[in-house]
Amino acid sequence: ITSISPVFAEKVSEARQKLITYSLKFRGTPYVYGATGPDSFDCSGFVFTMIGDSCGIKLPHSASAMFLSDKLEHISPVVREPGDLIFFKSSEGTVNHVAIYLGKRKFIHSASDGPHTGVIISTLDENYWHEHYAGSARFLPTTKEANGE
Repeated sequence: ITSISPVFAEKVSEARQKLITYSLKFRGTPYVYGATGPDSFDCSGFVFTMIGDSCGIKLPHSASAMFLSDKLEHISPVVREPGDLIFFKSSEGTVNHVAIYLGKRKFIHSASDGPHTGVIISTLDENYWHEHYAGSARFLPTTKEANGE
């Protein structure tokens, strides 16, 4: 196995940081079903646009299609890193929501209902999100892979 160059490691970290920094600029943007911004977003439209604009990667524009996309690698929550995606399911078990993981169990997303809507930061410790968690996935290499570990 060849070690990945430190330059690549820096670029991966940069890509993850760029995604998060860019996403945070849209906090407070209203939720509108089907919207991809910049004035409003739905959940998948938010993730679709943030990744497309900051990383140049085009994912499908629906949470369930993203979840099934071959551009993502499904991962265990214990290896989740800031910049990875987290998915949630409805009461019926269908993946219907996606968010960008920020670290420390927090994520940024465009919420359609609840006490706060639009682009907000939530935590996996909130009952609703904890109970509806469906999985985590990544589309960028981990910083560990990038560091050659």
